[in-house]
Amino acid sequence: MIGRAVTWRCALLVGGASTPLVAQPPGPVVELPPMIVNETIGSAHWLYTEVHGDEYLSRCPPKLTLEFIAKRERAWQRLHALVPDEFLAHLSSITILADAAVAPKAGDMVAQDVLRPTPLQTPGRAVAVHYLPNLRIDDRDQAGFFSYLDDTELAQMELAITADYLRSLLERRTPMLPPWLTAGLLVLRSQISPNETGVTLRPFLWMSPEESRALLRDPARPRALLPAGEMFAPDALRGAENSQPRRVLTLRAQVGLFARWALDPRNGARAAFWKFARLASEQRVTEELFAQCFGFGFSDLRDRLNDYLPLAIKDPLRLAEDPVPQFAAPELLDATPLAIARLRGTWERLEISYVRRTHPEFVESYIIQARRTLREPYERGEKNAWLLAELGLCEFDAGDLAAGQPLLDDALAAGAPRPQAAYALARLRFAQLRRDQPPDRFFSAAEIAPIVEPLRIAVQLAPPLPEVFSLLADAWLQTRGPIPPADLVALARGGKLFAMDPVVSYRIALVLVRAGRRAEAGELLETGIEYATDDPMRARFAQLRSALAPAP
Repeated sequence: MIGRAVTWRCALLVGGASTPLVAQPPGPVVELPPMIVNETIGSAHWLYTEVHGDEYLSRCPPKLTLEFIAKRERAWQRLHALVPDEFLAHLSSITILADAAVAPKAGDMVAQDVLRPTPLQTPGRAVAVHYLPNLRIDDRDQAGFFSYLDDTELAQMELAITADYLRSLLERRTPMLPPWLTAGLLVLRSQISPNETGVTLRPFLWMSPEESRALLRDPARPRALLPAGEMFAPDALRGAENSQPRRVLTLRAQVGLFARWALDPRNGARAAFWKFARLASEQRVTEELFAQCFGFGFSDLRDRLNDYLPLAIKDPLRLAEDPVPQFAAPELLDATPLAIARLRGTWERLEISYVRRTHPEFVESYIIQARRTLREPYERGEKNAWLLAELGLCEFDAGDLAAGQPLLDDALAAGAPRPQAAYALARLRFAQLRRDQPPDRFFSAAEIAPIVEPLRIAVQLAPPLPEVFSLLADAWLQTRGPIPPADLVALARGGKLFAMDPVVSYRIALVLVRAGRRAEAGELLETGIEYATDDPMRARFAQLRSALAPAP
């Protein structure tokens, strides 16, 4: 189990309001990510550990740190009663745990900077800054989590995977999961009872509380279920005629009902459901495929869901949890100055893009903080590959590409296992190559080599990133020479991983056509056109598919 981040279930919701960490005057409130600004890297005792590939950096006492990690592991065990690990993206994470002693104070440099008059303020009415005490920020190849811990609060609270984070893990899984599966599992996640020790789903909500109550009173009440073939269709909601609110609501409720029916042990369909989900991520859903897994067809499924609905809205459902070994507390080590700088700096770099989206007027303060943290060990001569990658990405996020590129060069040369860093470097080099060139200019294999080189590294790293395969396809589409077999193999694999992403699959199909691999290209086009979201894109798929058709 890797790539995990957890948030408080109760008071401290991600991005939500909670007790401010800086005294606030009355008036508008600006919510900013948490920061540690009132200490240097070596001025406090930090603990470090790693669990299942997730790294922890804690400023809290050992007992509190281990209690948090144990509760986090329990949250993942509970989630796996709903979704097996193989259907979740494997995204490594960093977690920063801190106590109130390092929270921003009104006298800190950053606090002073953000509290100075800004365009947000109006005469006579100050803007209050609220530092969020609990936040998760996803990057392209990792997740970051920060929490100020309080021993009393932690003892009284449970940790849970948020619906937002579960959506991210489902949507970023490869091969990609079909949208109906993601939607259905999120419906079930929304119905988990928060007050149970195990995983219990509340009575199913069908369409609305009013409709559910009416069905409870009269189980024979008419209700409209969509044909199963439409439920699994990628274009089920495409077009004005299919996007009416009632149809959208019915489809969402029905895929949730299907997932609940399949996981209900009374129906004996759990193994068949996950086999079907696995195959549906690798090939187009047909009634034949469904029957291969369940032993009956689409018409029977609709009837079974119709019969199951009155039971689902009446009773809660306890999901069985697989037995897991007893939690083994990890060893807490004294964090080295490099670990402190690397993990704190990584978190602070992630904050840059978050603040740019939410409150861009404060982004410069976060850039300064991230640079200060990451550069402290670098300027002492530390050349750790991960640190170099973070420094390069920090400059990339800050907009200083000239400073970021040599750092990314050094990071890849040092073997940094970061697909995002490799992609950023390739993108910079490709932009430089195409600068001041006509858009239809073709390049030689030698000219394209500096772009392809980091992408060849990135396609071998986890997690797979769709933009890596898109850029590799673009590079070869602008080159006249033959495409190396190894790159074709990598692109064909990318096509399978991201077949439901029409932007990626179309580019890869073009490369495969050019290389004479028409059958593979045709398969990608057959799937991609079903997931194309607009008419121009579908027209491009149809045109290329038509060009591949044998002459009459």
